[in-house]
Amino acid sequence: MSANVVQLRLRESTSSTAAKTFETAPAGPIELLIIQATPFCNINCRYCYLPDRSNKARISMETLAALARRVSDAGFLLAETLPVSWHAGEPTCLPVSFYERAFETLRCGVDARTRIRHTIQTNATLLSDVWLAFIEREEINLGLSLDGPAFLHDRSRVRRSGEPTHARVMSAVSRLQERGIPFGVIAVVTRETIGHPDAFYDFFAEHAIPRVAMNVEEVELHHAFSSMSTSTVDAYRAFLNRLFYRSLRDRSVQFRELTGVHGMVASDSNMPHRFSQLMRPFGVVSCDHIGNISSFSPELLGAKSDRYDDFTVGNVHRDSFSEMLQTRAMQAMLNDIQRGVDRCQRECHYFKLCGGGTPANKVFENGCFDTTETVYCRHSRMTVIDAALEQLERSVAARAGA
Repeated sequence: MSANVVQLRLRESTSSTAAKTFETAPAGPIELLIIQATPFCNINCRYCYLPDRSNKARISMETLAALARRVSDAGFLLAETLPVSWHAGEPTCLPVSFYERAFETLRCGVDARTRIRHTIQTNATLLSDVWLAFIEREEINLGLSLDGPAFLHDRSRVRRSGEPTHARVMSAVSRLQERGIPFGVIAVVTRETIGHPDAFYDFFAEHAIPRVAMNVEEVELHHAFSSMSTSTVDAYRAFLNRLFYRSLRDRSVQFRELTGVHGMVASDSNMPHRFSQLMRPFGVVSCDHIGNISSFSPELLGAKSDRYDDFTVGNVHRDSFSEMLQTRAMQAMLNDIQRGVDRCQRECHYFKLCGGGTPANKVFENGCFDTTETVYCRHSRMTVIDAALEQLERSVAARAGA
C-alpha cells in the first residue's frame, strides 16, 4: 500500500484534525531504527529506566527477517541509508556470532539500494578482542557509556554484585585507542556531577576522549526519581558554562550540546522543526525482541499506557507499516504530540532552537504528550541553549578583540 493511499484512507476514517496532522507530518523515512537484541543487561545502573533488564530473551532471526521485510515493503520508509542502533538492553551480552547472523539477515531482507549503518551503544564491560575485530570489520559506529572519572562513574554504574565498573570500561577505552577504533561517549549527568566541572572535563581531556554527549538523569519508566530537578537548573547552567568555556578555549573535548547549538545558529537549515524525527510517524522506529513496534521517542518502548495501547502500534509478524499508521494508538499519539508542539510554539521562546521538546519526557513527567515544559527540557534544552549561546558570544568577542 502506498503512502498516498494510506493518507487517503486516514482522511476517510479519522477526524478532520487527525487527517490534517497526518497530511502535514508525513511518515518516514526512518532516520533511526532501534533494535532490541535482548532486554538483558549485565550491570545494574542506579538510574536505569529499563523495566525488564533481567530478561535474557533475544530477538530471533525470524523476527529480524520479518522486520526487514516490513521495512522494505513500506518503500516510503527507506532512504539511501538506514541507521540501525542496537540498544534497549546491553547488546554485547550476546555473542558476535549472533550479530554476524543478524547483520546478514538484515542485509538480505532490506532493499539492496539502501545501505545499513550499524551503531552499538555499550557499557563497554564485555568488549573482548573478538568484539573489537568485529567492530572494525563491520565498521560499526560505537558509543560507550562513561560518566567521567571513577568517583562519579562508580556512584551509579555498578555490576549486579554492586562492584564498580570504571576500571573495566577504561581497559576497553585503552584497547580501542590502541587499535585506532573511533568511539563517542555518552555521560549521564547527575546532581553529583554538576559540582565537579573541571574534574569532569579534565578526565576526558587527559584520556584523549574528544567526543562527549551529556544525558541529564531523567524520570523515565522504571526510574521514577531523578537527582536533577528544578532546584539544580542554575547549578547545571554554571556547570555547562565552565565546560563550554574550556571546550572553546582549548578544544580538547567537544560536547554534542555545544556543537549542536553552534550548528543551529550558524545555519537556519539545521534548525529543529515540528516534524523532526521525534515528532512524526516512523522518523524513529523501535522494535523490541518479540517484534513489537513503537515510534517517536525510543524510551517509549516497553512503557505502559491504556490511552496509547502501551505505545505499541503493531508487530512485524502481523502488521505492515501502512497498517500501523492507521492504528488508534498511532493516531492518538501523533495528534497529542502535535498539540503539545503547538503549545510549545505559542508559549516558549526557545521553540526555534528546540522544535517542541521530546515526547517521552512530556508523557513521563507530565502524564500526557499534549503539554509543554518539563524538568528535562529545562536542563537539556533551555539551560543548554543559554549556556552555549553565552559562551559562543564570549568566544566571538574574544577573537574579535585579539
